[in-house]
Amino acid sequence: MGTCDGRSRHGGPDGAVAGEWNGMDRSSMTGDRRVRVRVNFSGRRYVGIVTMPEGVTRVSDVLNDGSHFLHLEDAQTRDGGPTGGLSLNKGSISYIQALEETSTGSSALRREGGFHTVDVAMTMLDHAIRGRLFVPDGMTATEVLNDERNFLSLRDAEVVGTPEKYPFLAICKAQVISVAVTEPVGEPVGG
Repeated sequence: MGTCDGRSRHGGPDGAVAGEWNGMDRSSMTGDRRVRVRVNFSGRRYVGIVTMPEGVTRVSDVLNDGSHFLHLEDAQTRDGGPTGGLSLNKGSISYIQALEETSTGSSALRREGGFHTVDVAMTMLDHAIRGRLFVPDGMTATEVLNDERNFLSLRDAEVVGTPEKYPFLAICKAQVISVAVTEPVGEPVGG
């Protein structure tokens, strides 16, 4: 059975929908930018391509855009097995790392504030994730946790007790059990 966007649908576990774009590269039709990502999803890992809509510069913007699914093109499992196209329910994503994303460097997007070192306990992991959470001036860490975005952005993240380290990691708030601020404020950041 097909969908109105041209993909064939195959039901998958935990909100995953596999499909293909009928052999067409959607980004070549729209001029959109493509970013390779690694996704931890319900205990499984995938690497694939996220197509960034025109005007969107960060994967975190795609994650927090209000849509329920994230589509990966050319998705592969951790062992390298191809899955083709795969749409993942964002609420079931534990965390995601952009592997090739470049910074926009625009000072218009920068906000003043500081980094808080936090330990994040996750529903799907036996280990906490430690990283630096940006808290804009005039806000508290609690306000950042409760804002409208579905994902937390951590810098210098690591899965405690493992060799896994990430320069940037987006964590789904729906998968978070608790957040402990272990170091209130790091170095200030100016715009």
